[in-house]
Amino acid sequence: CGAAFCCALADGILQRAALFAASMLAAAAARSTPAGGLPLCVCAEGTTVNRTPTFLARIRTLLEREVTEKGGPVLEFVTLEDATLAGSALAAMQA
Repeated sequence: CGAAFCCALADGILQRAALFAASMLAAAAARSTPAGGLPLCVCAEGTTVNRTPTFLARIRTLLEREVTEKGGPVLEFVTLEDATLAGSALAAMQA
């Protein structure tokens, strides 16, 4: 098994994961109706997003082609460092 094969395999897995993520976001966008044509905000956070430079770009490209260009809402991506930790802390304070 050569390095080129391993790279091609990893690239294919990454593309498939981006397709799954984009399809889930597209489904959520289809169920949402932003007021006044405002963009939908997507908080992208996690190890795969933070440590794989092309992953978020792949998702954006897929969504732009399949949702935005076909008249769907615009999805705006934001990233927050430690968003899960902050969300958990806020939830604990509410309890």
